[in-house]
Amino acid sequence: MLIKDLTRKLSMALIILTVSTFAHSNQSWKFKVFLDEQEIGEHTFKVASYNNKTHVTVNAEFDVYFLFINAYSYRHTNYEVWDGQCLQSVRSKTSDNGEELYVQGEYASETFNIKTPTGEHSAEGCLKTFAYWDPTFLTSQHLLNAQTGEITPVTVENLGEEMIMVRSKLTAATHYRLTTDDYIIDLWYSNNNEWLALNSTTNSGSVLRYKIQ
Repeated sequence: MLIKDLTRKLSMALIILTVSTFAHSNQSWKFKVFLDEQEIGEHTFKVASYNNKTHVTVNAEFDVYFLFINAYSYRHTNYEVWDGQCLQSVRSKTSDNGEELYVQGEYASETFNIKTPTGEHSAEGCLKTFAYWDPTFLTSQHLLNAQTGEITPVTVENLGEEMIMVRSKLTAATHYRLTTDDYIIDLWYSNNNEWLALNSTTNSGSVLRYKIQ
């Protein structure tokens, strides 16, 4: 496969995989991220509650090497504020192999206003982003992509209980499949609703895999 083709398809997949939303108070997640068998970086999520709001911070750093050459580089930061389970504001910056992206969003008068490099738009009512660590987000039919600012329609299937390896231990988990127009994302949660794992297959057939630390 051509390097350009692989990196383009990886970039499109990461648009969905690096967004965030409301979660439980004062928790953090750290994942090693793999593209097929190659480790490409880390993705961290931190949540804290204060001043009656939930504050979410996300950082991702990925580098894909081909024949010892850095063929693809990705950096993403995201900061969100939540009131209950409704998004109040979002500020994200992304460097996607040299392309600079941002999203600025603010809730006011029952409308969430969104600004991106391509323009401005808005959405009415309570808005959520892709809340991987909080499985209640799986009841949503539309989610905000915090990297692009797009409102994305989604469908979710419960695929039942499976045994998966988590921190070198075989663990019972419930498997969900989230589908958008462009992507399929598989998520696993423990019996206590802890987010354990994520896989996504790119259009090229490569698998992005998150391994919790």
